[in-house]
Amino acid sequence: MSAGKAKAKANLAQENYLAGVRMVAAHPIFAPLLRGATLHHEKQYRAARGLLYVEADGNLYCHATCRAEPAAWARAIAHGLLHLGMGHFVVQKHPRLWNLACDLVVEKFLSDLRFATPIADIPLPDGINDEERLYRRLIEQGIAEVTGADRALFGTAGENECDMLFAKAVESWRGRLPNTPPDWPRFFAAGLAQAVRSAVNAAAGYASLSEESEAFDSAAVRAKQWFISSYPLLGAIAASFRVIEDLRVCQRMDIRIAAISVALQEIYINPAARLSQEELRFVMAHEFLHAALRHDVRHAW
Repeated sequence: MSAGKAKAKANLAQENYLAGVRMVAAHPIFAPLLRGATLHHEKQYRAARGLLYVEADGNLYCHATCRAEPAAWARAIAHGLLHLGMGHFVVQKHPRLWNLACDLVVEKFLSDLRFATPIADIPLPDGINDEERLYRRLIEQGIAEVTGADRALFGTAGENECDMLFAKAVESWRGRLPNTPPDWPRFFAAGLAQAVRSAVNAAAGYASLSEESEAFDSAAVRAKQWFISSYPLLGAIAASFRVIEDLRVCQRMDIRIAAISVALQEIYINPAARLSQEELRFVMAHEFLHAALRHDVRHAW
């Protein structure tokens, strides 16, 4: 293969992958989980036989050279995020069977949601809404009896491969506050709640929600609304700022807790800080007062 053709193939793989990421980011259920996760799509990261592996701390290792379609990437990334949101990183005696049970529950959820392209073309078995019960069935009856296939085909790491990596990689979390992963079930719950609100608004014929609310109706957004409703002067300032709760943005800008950009009219809250509602109000008041007192133009060099 010529260098030009190889480059074109790599570019197509990257474009399809990014299109899949955008599909996930645009969905209200998955957007909060995606904000807390870290996607790796470079060749130096772990290569998957399938599309990706996921770790408990939110690292998703994607197969950098795979030319999957965008819908396949979207399904795989959503699948990995749901392992986090559904709390599947629980050590079991039979990790492969536990991983398969969790894969089936995730795929059932995504199929019911009609999101993207299913991983396998084999019909999902009945009664797979409970990971624990399905896990026990797999132990007692075997894979073929439960799934109708003699191989594990429902995960994102390839045939008979576990897509959940239980050997926790703490290195990527070193230096963050605190040194623990995000509260994935809370992010998942926030996404489900937002999806319900979006559906209700659509059914009622209301205008679409604001970009901020569509992205993540979080504790920080609610803290901002508290300022608007409780303190007219500070609330007027708060109303003009958009809340950004993106872990990757905070890492890139070296924001450990919070920061504000008057020029961009954005306030940044690091979700890894896991602030309580009272702490959020204090921190946001501090940042809004920086804007109110125009510290951005009064600093001395």
